[in-house]
Amino acid sequence: MRYTKETGQVEVVATDIFMANGMALSHDQKHLIIVAGVQVLKYSLQTQAMEPEPFIYAMPGTGDNLHTKDRLPTGEVRDCYWFGLGSKYSKPFSLLNAVSGKPFIKSIIGALVPYKNFVAAIPKLSALAVFDAATGELIEIYRDESKVAPWLSEA
Repeated sequence: MRYTKETGQVEVVATDIFMANGMALSHDQKHLIIVAGVQVLKYSLQTQAMEPEPFIYAMPGTGDNLHTKDRLPTGEVRDCYWFGLGSKYSKPFSLLNAVSGKPFIKSIIGALVPYKNFVAAIPKLSALAVFDAATGELIEIYRDESKVAPWLSEA
């Protein structure tokens, strides 16, 4: 959505983004980087359109927020994006993905399955994924193997 302060107008600029859950300005400030489930999309601020192909096709988990960084967690200087990953990406089937466009089915599941049981069934990942800003290639995944943090929500 785009908000114009002078007029108070709000305009939808992109639709059909599955599980939008984080957005940041790219290093060159020409794109918005958008977390969309396990994919990462790029919205061009110059053309005012979504790039035709995902920047990252499939992260190892469901993205939950991102940050534009100029250093790796090791301290090495490198333009990158840090993504919090809350749950594992389930291949080839994900119930969440399968019902994403079916609000009636989601409402039935929500009515029949207690929320805490639904959340408990989601395979947790609790990780920080670092991707190269230029190529979208995975650099490193940092996981909490001790499971002290069962669900990571911030990169």
